[in-house]
Amino acid sequence: MSWVSPLNSKDKAGGTGLGAQLVSKLEEEGMITLMKERALGHCKQEQKDYYECVKGRLVSVAWACRGQAAGMSDCLSLHTSDEVLADLKQRWAAAGKPSIKDRTKIPDF
Repeated sequence: MSWVSPLNSKDKAGGTGLGAQLVSKLEEEGMITLMKERALGHCKQEQKDYYECVKGRLVSVAWACRGQAAGMSDCLSLHTSDEVLADLKQRWAAAGKPSIKDRTKIPDF
């Protein structure tokens, strides 16, 4: 693990919490990937709704599926916020910094 300076360790939420001080850049990138994967899992219904709307459309997608696209975007934004990342960092550090590759050992959010 590379050393992370406490002076430059502000997390994306602006805090300097435990998670921010104990996470290297490489580990943070892994957690961002994990957060995005989990967000996609949480937003399956919104993705399905959008897919059903765009199926068979070309140009009309822009206006016909605006509501579904906004719903999917809102869901993904909710589950990929700076607060979610900061929480994931803290839970990960509290769990003993398990390998990012072993997704089952990282606490859910």
